[in-house]
Amino acid sequence: MRFIKISVITAFVICVMLGLCAEGMSRENDGIRKNALRLHVKANSDTKADQQLKLAVRDAILAQAGEAFSTATTKEQAKLICEESLEKIEAIAENEMRKRGYSYSAHAQISDKFFTTKDYGEFTFPAGVYTALTVELGSGEGQNWWCVLFPPLCLTDGVFSEEESEKLYDAGFSEKDITVITEKKTEYEIKFKIVEIWEQIKEWLCFN
Repeated sequence: MRFIKISVITAFVICVMLGLCAEGMSRENDGIRKNALRLHVKANSDTKADQQLKLAVRDAILAQAGEAFSTATTKEQAKLICEESLEKIEAIAENEMRKRGYSYSAHAQISDKFFTTKDYGEFTFPAGVYTALTVELGSGEGQNWWCVLFPPLCLTDGVFSEEESEKLYDAGFSEKDITVITEKKTEYEIKFKIVEIWEQIKEWLCFN
């Protein structure tokens, strides 16, 4: 009985220590989550046609509304532009769908939501809760497409350059944040995975 108690206590201590370690790693990425505003387009379904439609709507939104977001100098300004443009964004999406013969509705909203670790070309954004402009097409049950709306990286095709680095600095990202986002190193990949698992556990605990 005493052995069982010691084992339980030991396991509990180990879990707490691992949790504290993972939380510490996660907090290192708080600046990235705090300063980024993401665009999230969710397709009606995973059929080839709906996935192609999703990309067409994405292109229309970026072409017709993307320039407005490039004027923002802070995440809060970009968020305000989003809030003021929700109806316009829905109209752009629905117009593009009508042109292609679809009768789905589009719903746009701003919310804080959980994302797993995501690669975007030469950028990798760690898991966690981000503020996002989400555009759902139809039932919104298909695979999604995402990019970073602020800083304005949606039109970079994921290619990192000095210009993109300046955008990140101007948006409040630290040099360490930029290194974390852009470096493709095993140590970061491991940390990202640990952070992702930990953030998923926290997300699960919050909703259960």
